[in-house]
Amino acid sequence: MTRRELLTGGLGLAGAYLLAGQKAFSQGAGPKTRHSFTPGEVWLDTAGKPIQAHAGSIIQVGDTYYWYGENKEFTTGKMDVWTWGIRCYQSSDLYNWKDLGLIIPPDLKDKSAPLHPANFIDRPHIIFNESTKKFVCWIKIMEDPWQTRTVLISDNITGPYQLVHRGVRPLGMGAGDFDLIASPDDGKAYMYFERVHSEMICADLDSNYTDFTGYYSTHLPRPGPPAHHARRCGAPSRAASPIRSPPRSTPRRHPPSIRPRPCRSSRSS
Repeated sequence: MTRRELLTGGLGLAGAYLLAGQKAFSQGAGPKTRHSFTPGEVWLDTAGKPIQAHAGSIIQVGDTYYWYGENKEFTTGKMDVWTWGIRCYQSSDLYNWKDLGLIIPPDLKDKSAPLHPANFIDRPHIIFNESTKKFVCWIKIMEDPWQTRTVLISDNITGPYQLVHRGVRPLGMGAGDFDLIASPDDGKAYMYFERVHSEMICADLDSNYTDFTGYYSTHLPRPGPPAHHARRCGAPSRAASPIRSPPRSTPRRHPPSIRPRPCRSSRSS
């Protein structure tokens, strides 16, 4: 079984679970106003449909919250669809969410495009640039052999978004999961990302939040993925014994002129 078959098959089961929840809701009395969270239940929007904002984030704009994420509406395991665009919901209380539809639609014309439904679109993050008054969206694309980034901008949180960069490898590194943050003091923005199975990187973004300056710092080095580290420490399992992490290193600031070190699976002391 290929990686794609394994992943889409699992998502197909998740989709069936969501459809079952929607069917059960449709047999009830209709949409209800929520006053609490209900873990273990399918989370439905104000129209009674399952929320499609997987691997999502929430951003507050004024007094309104926006929850956006991967739309798995058509990810059934029967079609070559990984993600059908980025969907968004709005709420004033974090309980009840109104569907705003797709804020970043899929690119159906070019199969090589990062936003094509068959490509591995993963974990969108949106940040507001107070200086340019733009909403900047970074999306991880799980390509072979690298995980790259696609960057889009918009005047509004709900779009439309314009593609500005694609195929970006952060600092030329193998970069995994990430997040974006802007300092409330000076508006300086950063991307934190996992240098795959190695360490955490804090990379400076430029004034537009759409690219890197080249400066970065390194944090929390590890000699491999967590499970690998557990075996090196002699722990029989991650649950049975605490894991001893290596001492935290002092963050190192690297100017753009220094070539990023190649990603390695282990680090000498």
